[in-house]
Amino acid sequence: MATSPANLEGRTFILDGFGQVRLAARLGSGRLSQVFRGELPDNSAVAVKIASHDLDETMAESFRSEFNTLETLRATAQRLAQQGDVENFAVSYFPEPLRFVPEYPTSDGNSYSMVIMELVQVNKLIDLAVAQPKHVLEESFGLRTAIQYAEMLQVLHAAGYTASDRKIDDIYWRNGDAGPLIVLDWNVVGRGTTGIANDFLRFGSFWYEFLVGHAPSYVNVGNERVVRLDARPEWQKLSRGTQSILERSLHPVPQKQYQSAEALKKDLMEQLGLWQAPSAELVSRIEGSAAEQFSIAFLDMVRRRGYKADEMDAKIKALDTEKQSERLDNFRALVDRFVALGVTHG
Repeated sequence: MATSPANLEGRTFILDGFGQVRLAARLGSGRLSQVFRGELPDNSAVAVKIASHDLDETMAESFRSEFNTLETLRATAQRLAQQGDVENFAVSYFPEPLRFVPEYPTSDGNSYSMVIMELVQVNKLIDLAVAQPKHVLEESFGLRTAIQYAEMLQVLHAAGYTASDRKIDDIYWRNGDAGPLIVLDWNVVGRGTTGIANDFLRFGSFWYEFLVGHAPSYVNVGNERVVRLDARPEWQKLSRGTQSILERSLHPVPQKQYQSAEALKKDLMEQLGLWQAPSAELVSRIEGSAAEQFSIAFLDMVRRRGYKADEMDAKIKALDTEKQSERLDNFRALVDRFVALGVTHG
């Protein structure tokens, strides 16, 4: 009888071109594989994913494809970094694949397929949010993490992939404010451009939860259930620019969503810039340029930074009347899209 991959803890494999790996501890399991901490003779460690024995051909191909997918994504990140389109550390958004072993026969007659990759020992971003006093990320930190996720999407789409099976638990953050972010689980990806709109929808859902503390929720309006982003008190505390970015990401009409990861990243960087700009600079801009008065996000940030709050509120209210009247209609179609994507909401 074949030994289940789940029972391989403590075994040592000697792999051609890689060397000795001891399976020191089982870290997790999924439908496709068991994941172990693999210890090397030099006391360093790797992640070892061993395929389940009962996979059908479709699932087996998903397992086999992860190594090539990661190689492609990291090569694309390096190319874009050389062009100056992404940060030099963008390759770190994806764990490093080290070795693919299509078949490893053992002396007891068993055979295993395995992928060896970088061992990621960092925190889930959702766990960092939950650990905060109000169970949400501080907004400017949330924007920094979102910028890197948008850049990850930029690499993903440039490589010809979409994140068709992405879950919030796949998003991790390395130590410190700078990160970088790293995303795990690349067994299943989409190909082409048809899933790009859903990538932005998932982004909006994930960062709403990081910043508000709950997944977007529904309310009953007549005979319909409607997504209401403003149903949670933490939503009201977000700056208007951040609200606008999430609303656009979650728009039910793909044509009105973000059309590129670059555009999403640009808006996130501009909003983070408003949080980081010296207060005196914002004051001088509002006093020196009437054109700035047409930006709700800018006016809101000026108000938050302590400049003539009543005056700013009046300007924002005047500009916001039409947008408020549109919001209810804008999100009616989200229910069906979220259900189709398998996104869970409270």
